[in-house]
Amino acid sequence: MKNYTYNGMNAQEIANKIISNEEAYLKIDFDALRFEDKCDYVAHYNAFYHPLRCHVKNFNEIKNEFIPELCKRAEDEDPDSIYYLAVLHPEIAHCSNEQRAMIEHAMEAGSLEAHIYFASWFCRKDALKAYTIIKGVLKKCSGEGVSDKTDKLLYHCYSILMDVGQTMEERLYYKKLLDDLALKLVLRGEYAMLTHLCVKNKTSKDYLSKKHAFDEETLFWKTVSFLVEFYFYEKWGIYSSDELGICMIRGIGCDPDFKLAKSFYLDVYFRRSFDRAKMLEVLGMNKNISLKEAEQSFRRSIENGDVEGYWKLILLGIMQNDVSFVDQICNEAIINNPKRLMEIMPKAYTKLLLSK
Repeated sequence: MKNYTYNGMNAQEIANKIISNEEAYLKIDFDALRFEDKCDYVAHYNAFYHPLRCHVKNFNEIKNEFIPELCKRAEDEDPDSIYYLAVLHPEIAHCSNEQRAMIEHAMEAGSLEAHIYFASWFCRKDALKAYTIIKGVLKKCSGEGVSDKTDKLLYHCYSILMDVGQTMEERLYYKKLLDDLALKLVLRGEYAMLTHLCVKNKTSKDYLSKKHAFDEETLFWKTVSFLVEFYFYEKWGIYSSDELGICMIRGIGCDPDFKLAKSFYLDVYFRRSFDRAKMLEVLGMNKNISLKEAEQSFRRSIENGDVEGYWKLILLGIMQNDVSFVDQICNEAIINNPKRLMEIMPKAYTKLLLSK
């Protein structure tokens, strides 16, 4: 289902704002930015969730341009430079002892981002320590004026405190603050916070269908998300996992469209590399069996009512780089098992990932 309006908001207008905000970064003249803004730019675009990160200047090239400057400023005890050096330097492994030492150094120098990073990544087994660190960050943020940077710091703080708050009441308090701030940021065009709005309300599962029954607000944000994700896929060829295909099959944020879902999966299946030996293992195939024999075996399982044969046939077609064969199998699945497509096309993608 889809829901284009909620509480005076319009899904297409919000989606357009997010899209416009993200695409605006493609026009930024990186070389003309102040040094501090270059760091923010790279940190933003280097984030795994950013949809257009593959379409900007090569990250290694960008980093190499200003890492020497980062090193120089870090030597002068500039807190932000120490922090950015720790998270952006290509030779410093994530969550390594070296990175931990540099993040702690940045914390001592006064970087609030370093405090949040440390609490997020190095306190995963020490909730009380994370709580203490983030409460200290909140105290410092309260003395600052409202700005885009402050809002994003608060967003990360609330997100952590929602999980590590000392009481249920406190966790719910910070969840409410996080919900409100996520709404503010998304309405401003921030892509990253949209995911939170899509999952912030608990949803129950329908007893018979086993599918989540989304409330009106969640359906609205799912619709916004679909509009954004489909735009990025259609224009830029970018997709996040196979969530878009799942939405098309189940009709989450859109009307169900099996043919469009098939077109999406045919595209993404053949973008993925795989290891042939692992593919055979996933398929449960003896390496001595011929592909023809395997196909006949999988078709017999389908005739016996086992839909697993469909995703196995899809992988068999991918292994042979036979697009028309996979297209045919998907068409057969759509005609014969429209209510069980989630066990076929998305599952084939999941199994393909296991074959890498």
